[in-house]
Amino acid sequence: MSGNMDSQSLRERLESAGLFPKKALGQHYLQDPRLLSAVVAEAGVSEGDRVFEVGTGPGTLTRQLALKAGRVLTVEKDPKLVEFARSELQGFANISFCCADVLESRDRLSASVLSELEPLGPFIWVSNLPYGIATPLIVTFCESSLPWTRAAVTVQGEVADRIAALPGERAYGPVTLLVSYWAAPRRGRKIPPGAFWPAPEVTSRVLHLERTEPLGTREEYPAYRHWVKLLFSERRKQLRGLLRKALGPSSGKALELLGKAPERRAEHLAPADFLSLARAFPAVR
Repeated sequence: MSGNMDSQSLRERLESAGLFPKKALGQHYLQDPRLLSAVVAEAGVSEGDRVFEVGTGPGTLTRQLALKAGRVLTVEKDPKLVEFARSELQGFANISFCCADVLESRDRLSASVLSELEPLGPFIWVSNLPYGIATPLIVTFCESSLPWTRAAVTVQGEVADRIAALPGERAYGPVTLLVSYWAAPRRGRKIPPGAFWPAPEVTSRVLHLERTEPLGTREEYPAYRHWVKLLFSERRKQLRGLLRKALGPSSGKALELLGKAPERRAEHLAPADFLSLARAFPAVR
């Protein structure tokens, strides 16, 4: 079965079906077959892999995944798009469709999606993510106990920069730290606006994630997350003032533990520093 698809004819078929990308949902359809194939190749998808996709859309990425993977589970919240994608991909026996909103709330995966994922076993996550849900979905996915091994997801360039930032960089912040507790991120290829329909106003980027051994235990994570949010709640304040406000007389002990100058800011702390605070002062609220 051929993996080629003429993007103009696809657009015409969508329009004739009365289907147009919804700006409110952050829908931008990646339509260049060569670029789609390159994304799948860089994700390392091979014949024995099981792949999870969020945002089926018209099925362009789904098609390329199904050409390489053993099985693809794809999720789309728009029933009309699911119907369209089923028609486009009817020759593939290795695709399962799930019509659902992947997020039940901003930090909770939907029960219907979880029920489809649980029997999938270890899987790779490859998606062209709707812009509006990319950050909360990536964090929620990392925090879950789902057996994903790696991911290649297309996001806004600035989102990829935030997640893959290093301490001291302008983009470094809470999202960086929450993701890095569970996974190792790296920035992949840039994708120009013209590769999408409709063209977004920003450049996109493939974000790669490798699931690693967690920085600490699952039980330590809530305290770690709390310290991340606490110290970044007033980003421009120095550590001296932030720790004094949180710990009172114990702030000196915290500074000594961190080994950082008191005039430093939260953006200069590495993930391991936040874990040290979580272990030394787990009950701070």
